[in-house]
Amino acid sequence: MASLDGLPVARGLDRAVPERSASTHVARAPRFVALRRWARDTAVAVLLIMALPLLLVTTITRQSIEALDWPEAWLERYEQQRLLLPTADPAITPTAAGMALARALPASERPDIYTSRDIGAAAERIREIVPPDSAAFPTQRRRGTGAFPDPVGLLSIASGPLTAAEQTWLATMAALPIWRDLDVVAHARATDVLGGRRSQLPGTLSFVLERAPRTETVVRIAEAGVARAAWHVSRGDYVKAEAALRTVVAFGYALMDHGVDWSEFYRGRAALKIGLNGLSQLGALVNDDALRGLGESPEILFGPEQNYWIRYNEQPDRFLALLSDPRVPRAIRMDRLAMANALLPCASVRSVVFGMAPALTRRLASIRDELARSPLEQELLLTSDRPVPLSEWNGWALWKEDHLGAVVVGAGAFASTVTGNPRFAQCALRAVR
Repeated sequence: MASLDGLPVARGLDRAVPERSASTHVARAPRFVALRRWARDTAVAVLLIMALPLLLVTTITRQSIEALDWPEAWLERYEQQRLLLPTADPAITPTAAGMALARALPASERPDIYTSRDIGAAAERIREIVPPDSAAFPTQRRRGTGAFPDPVGLLSIASGPLTAAEQTWLATMAALPIWRDLDVVAHARATDVLGGRRSQLPGTLSFVLERAPRTETVVRIAEAGVARAAWHVSRGDYVKAEAALRTVVAFGYALMDHGVDWSEFYRGRAALKIGLNGLSQLGALVNDDALRGLGESPEILFGPEQNYWIRYNEQPDRFLALLSDPRVPRAIRMDRLAMANALLPCASVRSVVFGMAPALTRRLASIRDELARSPLEQELLLTSDRPVPLSEWNGWALWKEDHLGAVVVGAGAFASTVTGNPRFAQCALRAVR
């Protein structure tokens, strides 16, 4: 029995203990180093997963925030043409006009999803607008099965002798039920386009999923309006012919002034062009220089636009000024504001990580309050910055067979999970969208 500091110790114990301690230290050291390396490598991998999509997203997003800087000549002519609008009836409310427009014009190809009001069978009304017999208006014939006769020159032809088939078709177009609704829209001071289609917004739809009417439908209605005017010309009633064409112009302005996205502006502009050309034809028939001169408007209102684009990252003050300019068509301002709400938080690394600068947030909120004329429009603009279920967007990316987009979305979702910052995922979704 050995003694250690006066205490009895079993033989061999004083040698066994230090030998096991040294062995344990040697065994633990490699495990600690390996754990440190694993933590380091994992942190680097996480940072790379977060950083690479972040740089890609911010680069794409900065290039995507753009708007048209309309020339003064365009804005002036756009305002001048408002003189063509029929006299407003104060008894027609914006909601009533919006519901009349929705009855005349389906909101989308899926009205069961995108229309929540009971507005009647709008699709059936569109199907009532049919082209004439193939033998009618041979000089106005255009390519394509079911194509309408070219509206340019139709009024001049209607002022002369017509065949029985041509008279019957013009009379049918003039008597369409759709005109009861569009005449209401034409005499309204404002049209609640969104409120006419919906009484509430579904929680899962974002701003970009609010479908606008199809261009072909808008053009067909406008061309039917010219045929309606041609019927009155054939009867010698030029006053009613002019009123019919002013309804077409008002139809275009309703979409451009009161629509909620870019596509509604362009569809409205297509209707406006057809209405202006019709009035110009009528002016030539009745020797009205003011109406005849409207044929010059399309050269200004519908000319090339490629030189007018500006980007937020190059001219931020000008971009925001356009959103506040009352002369710019409201449908475009609504669309660009929604885009700014969605993309500006993703336009730089700083904004993704820390959020937008408070001054910019207040500026966008002020523009939104100025533009939105109803709680529903306010909500629609807010949905552009509302988180969207990840499963919905992943499905969209894969549906487009955008495999790189799916990878970016997955990296963004991972970064959001790790950091608790939802902007990583949302910005990745918006970049691949």
